[in-house]
Amino acid sequence: MRLIAVFLIGVLIVFSPTAEAHESINHVIEIRESSIEPVRVTVLQNDTLSFYNLVNQSRTISIGDIWECYIDAYDPEKQDDECHLWLDKSVWDFRNLSIIIDHNETIIMQMSVTILEDNHTESAPPDEGFELPRGIRGSGSSEDFNIGDLMLSGALVSFGVASLLWLGNRGDSK
Repeated sequence: MRLIAVFLIGVLIVFSPTAEAHESINHVIEIRESSIEPVRVTVLQNDTLSFYNLVNQSRTISIGDIWECYIDAYDPEKQDDECHLWLDKSVWDFRNLSIIIDHNETIIMQMSVTILEDNHTESAPPDEGFELPRGIRGSGSSEDFNIGDLMLSGALVSFGVASLLWLGNRGDSK
């Protein structure tokens, strides 16, 4: 009976699907005297937008009537000159947003934010490839031979066979 249980556990391990995810990314947005950097940003749901006021005037950041944040003038000793917006998947749909930065109700500048759906149903990399932070590039071809997956599967199968042989020999010696 134990032999069958070990065999079934080994089969489950070998054939269980793998899951991939990513961390939430914090996108830094610097507000200067007459500019904002970056002017456009594309983010995923669950990412965070962090606004830092680098001038000696207070600012108000708003997204229509949906969200508003007041930030004080730049002060390296305090955190009143920064504001953070978490793009919670349950609140923010994937869409385009226009963020307005104003001072005393006078619009100073605007920025565009595109929120993409945080979808984890893909089974392979995109056809055009992908680029990770720090410039690491990945291939888009799902037909590429992946030696790491082959080695992991081989190790799991070997472990399963060794376990079965060990249990089988152990039962024969009694």
